[in-house]
Order: sequence, then C-alpha cells, then structure tokens
Amino acid sequence: MHHSYKIIADENMPLVNKLFSSSVDVKLIPGREIRRHHLKDVDVLLVRSVTRVDQQLLHDTSVKFVGSATSGTDHIDVEYLDQNGIVFAYAPGCNSIAVAEYSLSAMSSMCKDWASKRVSVVGCGNVGLTLLSALSSFDVECNFFDPFVKRDEFCQLNDLEKIIDSDLICFHTPLTIGGNFPTENLVDDYMLEALRPGTAIINAGRGEVVSGKALLKCLKQKKKLRVALDVWEKEPSINLDLLEMIDIGTPHIAGNTTEGKLRGTWMLHNAFLNWIGCPEKLVPEKNVIKSTQVENNMQTNNVPELCLQGYDIDLDDRLLRDSMHNENRNDAVVGKIFDGLRKNYRQRHEYLAPYLQC
Repeated sequence: MHHSYKIIADENMPLVNKLFSSSVDVKLIPGREIRRHHLKDVDVLLVRSVTRVDQQLLHDTSVKFVGSATSGTDHIDVEYLDQNGIVFAYAPGCNSIAVAEYSLSAMSSMCKDWASKRVSVVGCGNVGLTLLSALSSFDVECNFFDPFVKRDEFCQLNDLEKIIDSDLICFHTPLTIGGNFPTENLVDDYMLEALRPGTAIINAGRGEVVSGKALLKCLKQKKKLRVALDVWEKEPSINLDLLEMIDIGTPHIAGNTTEGKLRGTWMLHNAFLNWIGCPEKLVPEKNVIKSTQVENNMQTNNVPELCLQGYDIDLDDRLLRDSMHNENRNDAVVGKIFDGLRKNYRQRHEYLAPYLQC
C-alpha cells in the first residue's frame, strides 16, 4: 500500500520539493521558526544547523525521521532521538570542499605569501582532511592536530600546544563540551597569549571553539593577530565589536556552495529512501550536481591568486560589514540581518576538486 509521507523542511534546503515530491507532502519553513506545533502530524523533519532538534521540539509529535543537511550534529540531541526510536541521518562531508575553500581564501586574503608558510589544521574530519589534501597538493608545509584521528599521510602533532609554532591555524572541529578533549573555548586567553605576533587564525568550524571575550581582549591589547571568523558565539546575534576588530568576518556561509547544499539534500534523500525501503529510486549524485557546475577557467600558477579567483572572500566580508554598519547593537536586529545574509546568499561554486589528492 502506497504511503504518503508529510515532511517539514528548512526553506534553505535546495531541491527538497523536486527530490522528495514523488512520495511526500513537503512544507518549507524558515529553520529558526520551526516549532512543535508544526510537527504534530508530520513524519519527517529536515533541518540545517539553525534548528535545535531535541525533546522540547519533538515531544508529543509524530516525527519518525530527522535529517540534517549538515556535516555537524551538535544542534541535534542524538541521544534523545535514539531513545525514542526516531531515525536520524545527516550529511557528513557534504560541504567539506566549500569550507576548505573558505579557509584557503581567508589565508590568501590575510597573508599573500602563505604558501611559503607553515599551516596547522585543528580537526581532521572531512573538512580538515580536504584542506590538508589541498595544502599538500600545493606543496605547502602543513600539519594537523586531532586526538581522535590517525593519518599517516600527513604530519600529525601529538600536542595541541605545538600549533603555536605555525604561521596560520585553521580550526575545523565540532563543538564538544565534555570529555578529555573539549573544544569549547579551545582558543582562550592562554592560547592567544602563546601565539606569535602575526599568526593568522581562521575559524570555520563552530563559533564557541573561539572565546569571543578572550579574542576581543587580546585584539584590544593591540596584539598583532590576523583573524577570520565565519562562525560566532551566540549566532545570529554576533558581537559587532569583535567584527570591527578582526580582518575577515562572514555570516556562517563557509559551506554554502551550490554543490555543497545540493549534496546535503541528496544525502538525506538517499537516507530517506533507505528508510522507507525504496533505495532503487535514488537519483545519482552526479545528476543532482552536474547541472550546477561551471567550467573552471582559472589560469594562474600563484596559489593565493588561484584561491581568491575561485572564491572572493572579501566580497562576503564587505557585505557583512556594510549590512551591520549603522546598526544600534540591538541583538534582534543584528540577528535578523545575519540570518538574512545567510538565507539570501549569492550563488557560489566549488573550484577545488581538480587540486585534491584524496
């Protein structure tokens, strides 16, 4: 017997209607506005990182499947889903190329000769691995720290404190609060004090990995650090004082390439079809992605120029600053502007794939 499934999905997920429409009734809602009353008779909830999915949202609803079109899961109470028999799927690696491109372009904007410097990557998951692969293909001296991963093909540091010897440090970790290696406030007063003047910090992982209070204090004390932040504490109501002090600020768009977002939706569609027992209906990934790709016409032997041609990060930095320029520090207004920039983000394409070794 054919069953029609009811889906609530974040309106910023592309192709949801096209991929799912054959067997479902899809309703699109802004991710931050999804509430329990929307889910009373819904089978499937599809979200992005702005929606907190936990008991408060799902209690006394009919949701049986939750999908997150993200590579991280710290906005999902996975334990609650498991305890209540709710199937969970997410999209690890869907935007790893896009986020790696962000870090490369941030380095290129802040440090024109970074290809001759030493780069440390903190976190060697999908994004970190992609970034390391790109750095290696560009013959850049690089290493990584991740206590949960072992990679023989790259130089691995066994002590986080050794990253202070690097010229550029890219943070691509999930947010973890407990355990032996918590990442919350990983970049704190102590680490910032230990960094050499001129060190560049890039955070495109989770906002709470960098202590905004410690960073603002450090920069106000005139320590010469170069900083790029795509993720922030207390999003979407970001700290405008901190924005004014750093080199590059963007509204959590590092992973927002057309291909990355489509890949996330496709991965959830795959998981959904497996859940309902119809994997044979899956549309091949290449069919979803190929129609969006543009020809790579970049021609340069200069690595920083290549990265900035591929992705103009300064455009996104200027847009955030210009949008916030006359704001009166009202958190609600700042948050609305921040979310609006994410929702209406320009079309951006990946360029890095031909240069990857993995």
